[in-house]
Amino acid sequence: MFKNKENGFSKIDFILLILIFCAIGIIYYMLSTENSLSEIVQVNIINNILSHDEVSTNTADEKNEQVVTSVALSNDIISQSAAGSNNVPNPTPSAPALNYFFYNQLGEYEKGMYNRILNNISALKSGHDQIEIATSKENVEFDFQACWDAFCLDRPDIFYVDTKKVSFLTKTTSSVWDGVTNNYIIQPRDGQNYYLDCWTTENEINSATSEVESVANDVISKSANYSNIYEKVKYVHDFIIENCEYDQDKGINDSDIYGNLVKKISVCEGYAKAFKYLLDKLNIPCVIVCGDGIADDGHSEFHAWNYVQMDDGNWYAVDATWDDPIVIGRGTLSEKSKHKYFLVGTNNFSDTHHEDGDVSGTGQNFVYPKLSETNYK
Repeated sequence: MFKNKENGFSKIDFILLILIFCAIGIIYYMLSTENSLSEIVQVNIINNILSHDEVSTNTADEKNEQVVTSVALSNDIISQSAAGSNNVPNPTPSAPALNYFFYNQLGEYEKGMYNRILNNISALKSGHDQIEIATSKENVEFDFQACWDAFCLDRPDIFYVDTKKVSFLTKTTSSVWDGVTNNYIIQPRDGQNYYLDCWTTENEINSATSEVESVANDVISKSANYSNIYEKVKYVHDFIIENCEYDQDKGINDSDIYGNLVKKISVCEGYAKAFKYLLDKLNIPCVIVCGDGIADDGHSEFHAWNYVQMDDGNWYAVDATWDDPIVIGRGTLSEKSKHKYFLVGTNNFSDTHHEDGDVSGTGQNFVYPKLSETNYK
């Protein structure tokens, strides 16, 4: 025989009531929370993203030198840990300031994103690991593009990343308790890896990095035979143009230091990156410059070259690509032709080279060093 309840709810009723309230709370939380993961932007930067036609020009002094040269252009990113912080995850880079010329032009938030990528280069090298950036800030795709552009200009050593394969995603979570939280994610596009197509594993990236470093170490070792900055810069310039050929077929590594230093064939991006990469190792201030190269007929195309700060404190232009033109026939370049665009000032450079600080067309204008009017003496 069942006993009737005498005083209100039984223990079972009380437990059931609690469970009902919990269920309602969970359902409410789920309904009030929106999670979305959508692709915001594919990285668009100077690294095998832009295709450029050749610009022909005749820079030879001798009659038997028929010269064809070209212009084109290219670039490279960073992170800390998966845990983010609001607004600015921003430890200052510890490397010499000369390696962070474009970083120093970013806003504080962009610097934080830059650092977050920098501290997670291992994720890029792995080929597939995500880099997460948690923040309360919304609509950061422009900030990301600016930090990515700066990173690519500052870091030619990240040569194995194919920017066409990099995606920047946003995951937004909102709830009545926590408000809105944005998690931005860098990851390979469409299930691919980050690498250029010539590589598929991290071991291959490590091997390629060792090849690049071996060439660089040999150059740096031999540069010790030269006593002043001018001689060292000239040695690096001459090494690059004597050991690399301009790539007319647009090979897979033609825009990076691996193509220039190891495969010994590249376009102007590879020349400019290799030159900066080697001068960085010599602690000689050098930046990559993007803009237009102007041919003799007035036609212009995207191009890349370098500015170098010399021991007099002034900056001078170096265009190793145009100092290494394609010579048709048996002609040889004179010493003057081989150094026509070596450590020159605006008086001998600005008519044929127009710099552009908006490297990816987003409106982020980087400022390049002011060149000396005259050539280095």
